[in-house]
Amino acid sequence: MKEKIYKLITSLVAPVLRQLPFFVIIFLILAERAIRGIHSQLVEPSMYTNAYDLSGQVALAFLWAYIFTLIVDVSGKKWVKICLYIFGIALFAICKFLWLNFGMTINPHAITLLVETNSREASGFVSSFVLASGSLLTYLYTAILVVVTVVAEIVYHRRYKVVKTVLNTGAKKCAAALFTLFLAYGLHAACCYFRIFSYETNDQLNNVERLDVVYPSDPISALAQSCYGLHLSSNETRQALQMTANLKPSTVEAQDSLDVVLIIGESYNKWHAGIYGYPLNTTPHMSEEMQKGNLIAFSDAVTSQSLTSPSMKNMLCCNSFSHGEKWFQSPYFPAIFKSAGYDVFFWDNQKFVQEFSQFTFSINSFIYNKDLERMSYTQGNTEDYNLDFPIVYNYVHTPRKMGKYNLVMFHLMGQHSPPKARYPKVPLFEHFTADSIIRSEKYITTEKKQLIAQYDNSTLYNDHVVNAIFNIFRNRNAIVVYLSDHGEETYDYKDATWRTYHGLEKGWVKHIHNVPFVVWCSDIYMQNNPDKVEAIRNAAQRPFAIDNLCHMMFNIAQIKTPYYNAERDVISPAFKKYKRLVEGKDDYVIGDYDKILNEK
Repeated sequence: MKEKIYKLITSLVAPVLRQLPFFVIIFLILAERAIRGIHSQLVEPSMYTNAYDLSGQVALAFLWAYIFTLIVDVSGKKWVKICLYIFGIALFAICKFLWLNFGMTINPHAITLLVETNSREASGFVSSFVLASGSLLTYLYTAILVVVTVVAEIVYHRRYKVVKTVLNTGAKKCAAALFTLFLAYGLHAACCYFRIFSYETNDQLNNVERLDVVYPSDPISALAQSCYGLHLSSNETRQALQMTANLKPSTVEAQDSLDVVLIIGESYNKWHAGIYGYPLNTTPHMSEEMQKGNLIAFSDAVTSQSLTSPSMKNMLCCNSFSHGEKWFQSPYFPAIFKSAGYDVFFWDNQKFVQEFSQFTFSINSFIYNKDLERMSYTQGNTEDYNLDFPIVYNYVHTPRKMGKYNLVMFHLMGQHSPPKARYPKVPLFEHFTADSIIRSEKYITTEKKQLIAQYDNSTLYNDHVVNAIFNIFRNRNAIVVYLSDHGEETYDYKDATWRTYHGLEKGWVKHIHNVPFVVWCSDIYMQNNPDKVEAIRNAAQRPFAIDNLCHMMFNIAQIKTPYYNAERDVISPAFKKYKRLVEGKDDYVIGDYDKILNEK
């Protein structure tokens, strides 16, 4: 039995021994990103990287290198080896070029740019980057790789008999066994492909990096995943565009000029907001506006999603996730505003954030689709910033021609992790420290208190940013709606942070899915629309889901449209309470928010 096992192991290893230079070079090409990740983790450990992912990525590269080596060895054709070498070295050159020039890897955005680039744009691209420093380094690294490949092949095959003699020692069995074990680990890691390519939506694919399976980093997997992401995205976007392009007529019924403002926050845990009872005064401006009567805070707003892309898609389209409707099977409500006669301005401070990442592509491939932009927006920002005050400043100082009716949308960075990067390092916004955090749980250390304080400081800064937007519209007939795409966790109910998912548990839905939702009215709006203001006050305690936001927006904007449903409009007397569904972040389990929250 032992002999049979040894014979099997030997037969598995034999192709690698015969093609060792090919195997090693292809493996290093495919594992390069994982090796860089291991080096970074050793130099500066990160909580966002784990050993399982990195080892699995190396094992996948090992498996791919073995498959290519097997093809070369079994074919016995020199041209097959040359073609696979060219393929591998080309992948290496492409990855180096993208990384050194743009700081990105192979992704859907890069493939889209390649496919959509015309001859004039290609000519301009070549003239701009052919002699760029990143390109010159790419040429150098690629040339070195080609030379090393040629030399290794010549030397190895001249010395193959000597190498074979050396390997026929006692160490051979041990090496062969280790090789087979790592190959088996590569097969285990390859199970991630079954999960990845079973997804039916781009938002699920966007979340694969956070799952309990290996996230492949090799260029072959990145290329396959990017193409699959483009396929999913194009299907969803095409359906959404068809719904939006064929809008039914809508009209504005308002007599006076009107500004409707929508502010979309980011990663806002409402239980860290002073206006929702947090013991630290993280919302001084909102609290002041509430005391004056201009601001109404809704107590029970729920988002169905825990990630930005699916949350915004469900929020900005006319579907209801809780009623089983898909976002791409309904129109985009800003387009309805524009078709009704509103000018629509969209200042998005996440427009270019990690522009080449999968999650940015997931949302931007829709809301910045060229056809959708034409149908939906009058004007938007052309740059974004690390902090949120500059995007508000940019809006104020960008020449705009406001119409009689205006929808102004802001999408902020908010409290996006890491929170210490979301506010300026000045005394005003470094207000809270570890000493400010009064917590007694055993897992709360001084270091964790400091992280909580940083989150509270980012919440304080966010309050100042939102107040700056209030001030822009203070002397106009304006109403402002502020909400967050999802919540956040910062050691609130367990020893975890940054939305560490362990299922749809009570603590999770409370801190992640229950979001802040406030409405601010200018004095002029309150004088002109007392009935609307009264309806808003009466609705402040009603439970609702933000994926039905469009109906309230149509109401306050005084738009008559067939897409309006009074039963889903939280401020309408006809509003009907409904079951609010939430979706698990990693397992996509659908749960009843209120049922989970009320579990003992």
